[in-house]
Amino acid sequence: MPEHTADLISCWMKRGGSKSQKKWWRIIPQCIWWTVWREKWEVL
Repeated sequence: MPEHTADLISCWMKRGGSKSQKKWWRIIPQCIWWTVWREKWEVL
């Protein structure tokens, strides 16, 4: 497991696959961060 957020994002960007698969690998981290951010503000 990467130690820092930047390292984690870097790992996600190195994934192989087709152009379509690469697109999804770029979108997944953004969806995770958006969900975390939204949940945080719903609690407050």
